[in-house]
Amino acid sequence: MVEAFTIVLAVALTRSWQPALWGTAALGILVLLVVIFGPLFALIPLHLLQYVAGSLLILFGMRWLRKAILRHRA
Repeated sequence: MVEAFTIVLAVALTRSWQPALWGTAALGILVLLVVIFGPLFALIPLHLLQYVAGSLLILFGMRWLRKAILRHRA
């Protein structure tokens, strides 16, 4: 949440307050979703969440590594 607030503040200072207010609204929606759906994560087995999160991190890392290799070749 701190990172999201920092991004909203940076947008407000560099561009204008209108996109920053949209970012603040999005932040409010994120807080609302966490309050509503947060307790539902307790119903999902922890090993399943770890497997899904780990798989997504590996896929993201492989894409990042591929881009880094292609950038190094150029």
